[in-house]
Amino acid sequence: MKLKINPNRMELLKLKRRLSLAERGHKLLEDKLDELVRLFLKSIEEAKKLQDEVDINCKEAFLSLLLTRSQINKKDFRKLIKQKNKLKMDFKIKRAMNLNLPSVNIEKILPVFNYSFIDTPSELDIALLKFSKIIPKLIRLAELHKICMILSGEIERTRRRTNALEYILIPSIKETIDYIVDKLSELERENITRLMRIKEVIRAH
Repeated sequence: MKLKINPNRMELLKLKRRLSLAERGHKLLEDKLDELVRLFLKSIEEAKKLQDEVDINCKEAFLSLLLTRSQINKKDFRKLIKQKNKLKMDFKIKRAMNLNLPSVNIEKILPVFNYSFIDTPSELDIALLKFSKIIPKLIRLAELHKICMILSGEIERTRRRTNALEYILIPSIKETIDYIVDKLSELERENITRLMRIKEVIRAH
């Protein structure tokens, strides 16, 4: 759609500069979009792989827990599984493509066994150790999910801006430039015709 401006040389120069800027901006946005998609797909791939690992690890841990339950009564079992892990982690924000992405670093995780090893089945120790190893993966999985949410939102915003430049602004500027060029050419032809008539009138006298 043609822009509403006066068809003169000054506006033509402004539009040409604006077109150059819009095309550079479009190229930058396309590069940004490509990098965002690359990061998104990389995060999705890692999250999927990690999810598969967590699913397998959880099945193994719960199997050990079921074996424990089969060897002790329900009341004692409930007391025993209320074990806590000592977890120390550092939460930071990392910058990527002008985005704030979460970064969690687990410094230490230690399982605490507040029960007698003699009076409890060994499967309980195995189950608790397995669950303690799952925790870092779950935290990383949550981190990846959040990263994917942020990236997907930015991809959508960047795609809208890229499309607005490619399909609306840049075509409008080009159409307007063509209109002004045609208009100026028409005015120039009219001026030449007018000058030729003036010359003819002067020669006639």
